[in-house]
Amino acid sequence: MPTTVTINGVTANTPFYIFVCNDPITQCLYITEILNTPTYPIQFDIPSPYDTLGTYNIKIVDDDGCIKTQTLTV
Repeated sequence: MPTTVTINGVTANTPFYIFVCNDPITQCLYITEILNTPTYPIQFDIPSPYDTLGTYNIKIVDDDGCIKTQTLTV
């Protein structure tokens, strides 16, 4: 059963980029680019090989290079 991530809001300059990273953050997988004002919620499944991890990080990088991370535990 896949792990689905739901993002209900982001304060960032568009475009912004969403990544899933291991914990601690040493490697990240690109998920998507949000070009314009997004429609919430944003949902996606954690891709392999990170779908088997108990803890992972969601990383968002905006157009100004600002980085926000959130650690999630399944």
